[in-house]
Amino acid sequence: MMDTAESTEDVRNFFERTAEGVLLLSVGDTVEVRDGDVLFDPHAEDGYRLSPRLKQCPHFSTLLRTSDLKHILTNMAGRAVRRHRHLAGVHPDKTESKSCPTPGPRRYRV
Repeated sequence: MMDTAESTEDVRNFFERTAEGVLLLSVGDTVEVRDGDVLFDPHAEDGYRLSPRLKQCPHFSTLLRTSDLKHILTNMAGRAVRRHRHLAGVHPDKTESKSCPTPGPRRYRV
């Protein structure tokens, strides 16, 4: 889905939804995963931030240290950061025009 993102907001939404899904599958019923527990942050070292509530959960902290979960989230975030930079830097006006087209009839050159 990341490759189909047409705006930086799409990248953010795709990453956060996918990361929350990965967390839900990883922790099961042992930790409550809420909206906003994983936030896309292209300026953070790993490309994402975890909520303080989640980081303070002992079971989650152990899981993060002893499993591949941190590696998986970092890889996903790395891909999202690259897509975000591409969409934000290459042609932001073109990207924005795709996601928010100007209303009205189109004029074609013959």
